Amino acid sequence: MQIYFGKKENWTINQEQRAFILFKKYPHIQQAYQLTLSLINIYAYKNMELVKIKFTLWIEEVLEKETKEFYTVANSVKNNLENILIF
Repeated sequence: MQIYFGKKENWTINQEQRAFILFKKYPHIQQAYQLTLSLINIYAYKNMELVKIKFTLWIEEVLEKETKEFYTVANSVKNNLENILIF
């Protein structure tokens, strides 16, 4: 079952059903899934100022939701934001 890396709109009916069960039983997995997609979606923007704002908001969301599994990623983004923007 590959629901973690795909967008929900691309899921099969079976994946939707399994995700519903999984997310209901383990809401922290749903939160991680949503944070992952949010991070991936930032790369769709072309305006670097907007991208910078989106990254900052994403970092704040990670800290606000206390998603410790994402702290390392958030700190890496924060510490390397200018280099990431160039990429």
